This record gives sequence, C-alpha cells and structure tokens, in this order.
Amino acid sequence: MSVFVLFMISIPLLVMVLRKGWKGTLVDQADKRSYYMALSAVYVIGVMLFILLFQGGNLHGLHRYAVASPFFYILWFGYADEYETFFLYPRIRWLLALLAGALLLMTFNSYGRGWNFKDMGFMLFVLWMAGLYFYPRVRSAAYRYAGLAVLTLLSVLWQVYMFNIYLSGGWLFT
Repeated sequence: MSVFVLFMISIPLLVMVLRKGWKGTLVDQADKRSYYMALSAVYVIGVMLFILLFQGGNLHGLHRYAVASPFFYILWFGYADEYETFFLYPRIRWLLALLAGALLLMTFNSYGRGWNFKDMGFMLFVLWMAGLYFYPRVRSAAYRYAGLAVLTLLSVLWQVYMFNIYLSGGWLFT
C-alpha cells in the first residue's frame, strides 16, 4: 500500500503542485475549493517527504498517514466532478492496469506467500475505490444497491475476522 501511495498519489501530486506552483496557478484567490485542494495536496506531499527523509528509507506507515486522513478524501471528492468527464473505457483501462500491477506486486514480491484471506483488506480497498469510480455510471438502482450490499457484507466479514484475531491476541499488521 505504501508503494502505491508513493507512486500513484504522492509523486503525481508533487509534479502537479510543482507545475502549477511554477506557473502561479496553484491557488485561485476567489475559490475556496482550490485552496482546500492545494492544502490537501501539500499535506500528502509533506507526509511523503517526511517519511522518505526521516525514516531511513522505511515506507511503513505512508499509506496510513496519507490515505487515512481527511486531506486525501478532500482530494478524492474534490475531483469527483472531473471523474464524470472521463470516458468509461479509459477508466476501465486505468483500473485494470492498477489491478494488474497490484496483483503482480503482491504475488511476486520477496515476502509474497500467495493469495489468501489475509489479503482481503487490500482487495476490499481496491473494490471500494472502483465502486467510487463506477457508482455514478450505474443507471439501475437495483444494481447499485446490490453492489453496495455485497461490498458492505464483505467488509463486515473482513472486520469480524480482524476483530477475532484481535480478541485471540494475534498480531495485526497494518
């Protein structure tokens, strides 16, 4: 997750902020939305730089500090209206490329042990992010509620599993 946050969120944000900051178009003085977006981008970039510079190359916790913060969701939902302007097929291609890269990374890395139920948290994260992309495109309310119900059921099952590990004194590695 930390590598994903580094390469798919933090570094692209750094490039965007440097480009817009160089041109002087990072913050529009009359628009509060651009201020919040710039503040959130600077926070995520600052977390990335702090983790990279002061933890001796250890990326542990980068995803926790970047993705599990309100600033990430300000960025995510702040660009929600721009998601609607994307065509469906390029979004599917990007999502499939992201999934293929994540699957390859999780399967063939040095600490990989194959896929099992312990990796369900990562897959639920990917499925919820895909749901946020595709939810406005689904016209049928029945399909939307069915997808939401399935994801909620899987999330509750995952949380019960994690709570059971916690109660039995097991180690929870996040």
